[in-house]
Amino acid sequence: MSYQAIVEYWKGFADDTRRLGHLELYRSGDFDKLLPYEGRLASLRLPALILWGEQDRFAGVKMAERFHAELGGSELTVLSEAGHFAWDDEPERAAGLLVDFLARRVS
Repeated sequence: MSYQAIVEYWKGFADDTRRLGHLELYRSGDFDKLLPYEGRLASLRLPALILWGEQDRFAGVKMAERFHAELGGSELTVLSEAGHFAWDDEPERAAGLLVDFLARRVS
């Protein structure tokens, strides 16, 4: 991730109002409402590419492994140098993996 991208990201946490807004958003989730949808994504039986950052301190690799186990036929790649924003942390590798995944689906 570039220095400028990091600067832009942190603007959302620049003052108390913005930090409290993020906290309120995260705390507002009613995750019980998601229970009826458990397993629905897997029932679509579509190819899935899961790219995960090994350094993600918010959502660890165990979560990626759970998604992979629940999505039959999915592909999981853990990007060793990436965190929560894997696409920003390893953009070339992530893009290459996606292009390869899609190319194998259309050929």
